[in-house]
Amino acid sequence: MSAPSAHIRASLERRFGEIAATRMAGLPVINPALEVAALGFAPFGTGRLGVLVTPWFMNLVFLPEEDSGWETGEKVARDLPAGRVEFIVTRDEELGALLMCSLFSPMFEFAGQQAALETAQAVLAGILDSGEGDAPGGGGGGGEGGGGNVGEGGNGKERRDISRRVFLRGEAKGAT
Repeated sequence: MSAPSAHIRASLERRFGEIAATRMAGLPVINPALEVAALGFAPFGTGRLGVLVTPWFMNLVFLPEEDSGWETGEKVARDLPAGRVEFIVTRDEELGALLMCSLFSPMFEFAGQQAALETAQAVLAGILDSGEGDAPGGGGGGGEGGGGNVGEGGNGKERRDISRRVFLRGEAKGAT
């Protein structure tokens, strides 16, 4: 991955590591077998897309290039190769706006870090797979405030709305 992606991953890991050591320390939702890890965050559409693993959640995260003035808690849809995904806007005083889609929370079903990382990698690969053999990471990233729907632009594919449950069960390729 590029140096900017590595820097973004390191910033996320540092910040959420701090949160783990302070605000989340000792809470019963923590899986002590897990550590903070950020995967991906290559350029995608109008931002960067990756998966953030913490001892208390695993989220698909979209980091927008520019803050569109969204309110914390606002829902923002992004069209990804696997379909439309709904994110919730959150803000951090150091990182700014983050669009998050919860994949797992809490994280007790993971026995260790390796299992969590393998799942995160599979999620990222799956969400970037259109099921049409397209290369991941390219266009898309549309949704509200940037770009078009998957399937727009003359390729004849229709946009697919997918739920987190459908995606995680591996049923996303057939979702309509």
